[in-house]
Amino acid sequence: MTKFQIYLDRVGLSANSFAKKHGISQGYLSETVSGKRLPSLKLAYKIFLATDRYIEMDYWFERSIQDHDAIKKLQTETNQAQGV
Repeated sequence: MTKFQIYLDRVGLSANSFAKKHGISQGYLSETVSGKRLPSLKLAYKIFLATDRYIEMDYWFERSIQDHDAIKKLQTETNQAQGV
């Protein structure tokens, strides 16, 4: 469960109702929450304010950096195993 999902449970909202309430595209929010897409800075800030600062703006980007680091590590290990 993501931090955003924990917030929604805490306030008793679904992701769709949160999106409607705050004027966010349901599809865009869904892709952002699932990690398929990074939010724009505008969306990250909108969520930050809408969640009473519970979901910090850097939350989304930290996840992306961690994913990026894991991918780079895997690429390095693969290249080393192949002698590249």
